[in-house]
Amino acid sequence: MRSPGLCIVFALLYRHGVQPIKDMNKESEDLSNVQNNKEDSSPEVLVRQKRSNDPNCPIIEVSRINNGYDVNEGSFPYVVALINRVAFPRIQDQFCVGSLVNYRTVLTACHCLVTTDEESSIRYPHNLRNPLTIDVFAGSVNFNYYLYLRKRKGRRQCGQIRRAVKIKVHPGCALINNELKQDFGLVRTGRYFDSVPAANKCQVRPVYYPLEKSNLTVVNEMAENHETCVTAAWGLDAEGFSSPVLQMITVALQPLNWCKEKIKNVTMYQEGGPDVFTPDNQVCALGCEAGQTVCGGDSGGPLLCGEKKRFVGVVSYGPGNASCGNDQIPFVYNRLDGREFWVWDVIETDQYTTPSIHGSACIPASPTSAMMAMTVIMVIKEKFC
Repeated sequence: MRSPGLCIVFALLYRHGVQPIKDMNKESEDLSNVQNNKEDSSPEVLVRQKRSNDPNCPIIEVSRINNGYDVNEGSFPYVVALINRVAFPRIQDQFCVGSLVNYRTVLTACHCLVTTDEESSIRYPHNLRNPLTIDVFAGSVNFNYYLYLRKRKGRRQCGQIRRAVKIKVHPGCALINNELKQDFGLVRTGRYFDSVPAANKCQVRPVYYPLEKSNLTVVNEMAENHETCVTAAWGLDAEGFSSPVLQMITVALQPLNWCKEKIKNVTMYQEGGPDVFTPDNQVCALGCEAGQTVCGGDSGGPLLCGEKKRFVGVVSYGPGNASCGNDQIPFVYNRLDGREFWVWDVIETDQYTTPSIHGSACIPASPTSAMMAMTVIMVIKEKFC
């Protein structure tokens, strides 16, 4: 019998006042893409003040819709939602986020794709969840369109749905002794997503992820210099409400040694603590606006840094039991630099696993009793038969 664990929820950007949408209550078929010919009305624009404790954070303009910071269609054409495929879908069935690296492959967090063992740990050989229970939704920032496509009901605009057929996690993925390592994995869909031109706001295209192994010192220097980045995800806010629209925040990387000490200190006296931060495997960041953090359900969301929006990592977890909404506690991303060869080798050689059927991904009650696991999925550029 498996020990009780903390079921992985979607890593979401912290927001106030987002109400869950009503449940859809009819079964339908899947897999259709539609074009959006309707012009959006211009949202209210306001200027937010940057955090006073990180001078590198910019003063940015953000669109304010329903008290959140919603992403416009087409802004992140490679970000996808991972969704539990059920007969009567609801917004709460979205469990992780990923990034397309090609039109058939998603890169995400390992802990989104596995279940824990009897000791509430993750280790090799992994217990993989059944890929056929996963839908991948791309081509829209609005989760409502997934529901409309599944129900074939209402006004459908952007969006495409594909069924997952195979998954693979890094063999070194492990959660042992409060240390979460190599927290990334791949999802392959049964059919390719249709390419939608950049001129169309319903566009779908992969994120740039290099073929060659990158130099680890580049990301190390970014962290030391407090490089500004963006991260995007759906999920839950600090009050447990779901967002139907993709959210984005600006964050500042923090020096790696500071991350290690800060995370150790804030989790030292919590049950099961302290959490272990590993600089070679992880980076940490603070939100650039007061109260902005990642929360349960944002797992697998991409971390894009610098002017060129370099794909640096995926959302992994928030340390401790009070990190959601607490902008003084950094959140953790699994680094992707140096992992390129493994990713592309899996894609090119089709080294996926057909797993035994398991339930939803769960993770133990964190390195500390409240380590919030955050799911990350990336779609990867490949050519499959």
